[in-house]
Amino acid sequence: MSRHQKLVNSRNQPLGVEADATPREERGRTTAPQTPVSIHAAGVELPTALSAYVHKKLGVKLGAFALAVDRVAVRFADINGPRGGADSECKIQIVLAGRPQLVVTERAADVRSAFDAACQAAGRAVKRDLERAGFTQGLKAARRHRGRATAPPAAEAPASEAPPTPTAKAPRRTNKYVPSAQKLGQRARAEANSPKTRASAAKARR
Repeated sequence: MSRHQKLVNSRNQPLGVEADATPREERGRTTAPQTPVSIHAAGVELPTALSAYVHKKLGVKLGAFALAVDRVAVRFADINGPRGGADSECKIQIVLAGRPQLVVTERAADVRSAFDAACQAAGRAVKRDLERAGFTQGLKAARRHRGRATAPPAAEAPASEAPPTPTAKAPRRTNKYVPSAQKLGQRARAEANSPKTRASAAKARR
């Protein structure tokens, strides 16, 4: 692949179905189909359809980060032999560009279940590691970018139209309202005609 060829995010494409033996230094960054994937088995017989399933599942979990992945190795092993139990082990090794390699290992009763668990763990590990490194070429970043591009711009009010100013309501006057001057006069007359005031005036006249 040419170094000047524009690379696009190739999530959900099978990983490694178009890969070759070209060294990383020559091929540069690769999308999901060109990312090398190797499958090895030790002491366990793999189903015929498992290879295609591995490529497809790895594309779903790691395809969004293919531009940062150098290569992936999937290894199957029989742990317990004829004793049975959870004897199928799947180990996935992911070599990242400029980052430490990641290795996840899972065990299950059969090779496919072990691979499913390991692939799930590998997707989480790669996503977490690349996000810590500031990598943005992934599903989450693509969704955020797509959401910002399709969101309608917020409507702005014309500068000439100012919001209406609320008007203060005048105090409500009732029939019982008495101005302060009249109230003082009424209070003075009431005090002058009170029994106590009259008694005091009569006593003074004596």
